[in-house]
Amino acid sequence: MSNPFEGAAALYLAPESMEQPLARESELPPGYLKRHVVDIKPGRYGNKESLLGLGGAQFGCIDAEIDRCDPVVTVDEIKMVAGSSYVLIGPNGSGKSTVFDAIMGKDAEFTGHGNKHAVVYGESSQDRPRLRVARLDQEEILVGMHESSVAEVLEKAIETFSARQELDQVDWNQPDAQDKFDNLMADVQRSEESSSKLKKLFGINQFAGRKVSELSGGEKTKLSLSLVLMSQPDVLLLDEPTNHLDLESISMLHELLKMHVESDGSVLSVSHVDWFLDEAGVDGVMEIAYDGQQRSVGMSHAPYATYKKDANRQEFTIIDKNGKIDWSKQKKEISGAIISPVTEKVSVPDSPLQDIQVPSFLAKEVWVLSGGNGTGKTKLMEAMAGETPQSPFERSKAAIAYMPQFWPEDVAHGTVEEFFEWIHDQVNPHSMIMASNFFSALKEIGFKSVKSEADAEGKRFLNRPLASLSGGEQRLLWLVAVSRFENLSALFLDEPTNHMDPKLQEVVTRAIQDFPGAVMLSTHDPRLLAALNKNVGKKGSTMAPKNIVLEKKGDRTEVTVSKENPLAYMQKRMDEARKKARRLGRVA
Repeated sequence: MSNPFEGAAALYLAPESMEQPLARESELPPGYLKRHVVDIKPGRYGNKESLLGLGGAQFGCIDAEIDRCDPVVTVDEIKMVAGSSYVLIGPNGSGKSTVFDAIMGKDAEFTGHGNKHAVVYGESSQDRPRLRVARLDQEEILVGMHESSVAEVLEKAIETFSARQELDQVDWNQPDAQDKFDNLMADVQRSEESSSKLKKLFGINQFAGRKVSELSGGEKTKLSLSLVLMSQPDVLLLDEPTNHLDLESISMLHELLKMHVESDGSVLSVSHVDWFLDEAGVDGVMEIAYDGQQRSVGMSHAPYATYKKDANRQEFTIIDKNGKIDWSKQKKEISGAIISPVTEKVSVPDSPLQDIQVPSFLAKEVWVLSGGNGTGKTKLMEAMAGETPQSPFERSKAAIAYMPQFWPEDVAHGTVEEFFEWIHDQVNPHSMIMASNFFSALKEIGFKSVKSEADAEGKRFLNRPLASLSGGEQRLLWLVAVSRFENLSALFLDEPTNHMDPKLQEVVTRAIQDFPGAVMLSTHDPRLLAALNKNVGKKGSTMAPKNIVLEKKGDRTEVTVSKENPLAYMQKRMDEARKKARRLGRVA
């Protein structure tokens, strides 16, 4: 097999005005270092008064603009101090990736805007001559590695990010040769220890022998994070670091980031997971305001949990404040079992769910499927919802609606109207509900995109590409659409609050609480579980949310009904994951 890592790439120094690229052989694919890890020579330039305000920053910028996009992004002030963790927020398409690019000097940079313009790149916190900035960009970071095994990728990363290659180049005729060799060896050992710790934390040894192309979404995220952390950066830029991760992995990641900050690193995160932003944004928030005409980014040093409650800040939620999904069409009373296993023990094809015992799913029950990545939560939900051929479950005649975690590819690349038609066919192809009913429901809950005069008849909005809406907005559309169908007995929801800002989460959480039928869900959102746990009586369910635990034992999953409520179970697993990360220690 050819080696995909052949070729050289420069360890990039940005911006170019500070220094030219430093030649260095790379074992990772050509261009990898330039795109994802940069070493930046410390420097300060611009207005003297402004530079005083940026004192001590690992990166800082005042009174600048980034003109790569149209309209340009103007910057009032942003600042990253060693030992701090921040978040970057803003609507879709506002320029968050452009800001990351500019910090790295990748195809964009901060240029002068006004007379107070200043930019600072500070000293490394790791006794290096240059500041190292590393970025997680999940769309690109594994490009060129798909035919390599995970073990090969991690080994080549050690070659790239450590001084292993320089050990054979030590000139033993020099008086300081031993000291130089010892320092280089210590650097290699740090990289090898970092790789070993990450393998243990993220369970990478379980899939180390597989090709990158064969990995699940969660496994790819774990590998991508490992590569970024192994570079031992001073400044971490993380774009959606929680994508596809289970709660234990997110908790371990959060603890790793805390240890990175405790060692005088800094972190800037972009995420659609609100509770993760609460924890990642403890030292401040950078927010991009974009009204379609102008983009500007400013900074608050208030924690994100406090900042988001400020009534004066711009809101990006696509729903009016009092938006509410109407379930009044759900009038038929359903009782007894909705879905039951055909035998005492059942097996779900192409999954680790073999010879499992699953209770019947009863009307008005709430089930939470708890378990890590790869345990088969989605497979079980699909089988019980009738989405799996030869399902080992039988369903009553009650109508159900299933929200998958990912839309079918043709649906994802279609229009809003085609999305509604797909939902129509899935829920009840014989109903007389039209797209116009769907559009009317969107207007009723205050969906801002359908209020303008141009959308008066709904045609323009219904013809929009579904992909032009955020993932959270698409999931809201799904709920609005299924609310138009009569007499639904159950909702099956796989990560229903993914990619949602706090206001949108409130609307969707309330819709789940208000639904009068049964609900089965898989979620990594502790706030959704807390809301369901507090409002059982309001929903009229037969009991508190039932915790269905899926736990991997070897290559099979065991399914049990836990007496522990889902929220308590989730919090216990998160606490255990944090402790595990803390025991293994800092990796970056």
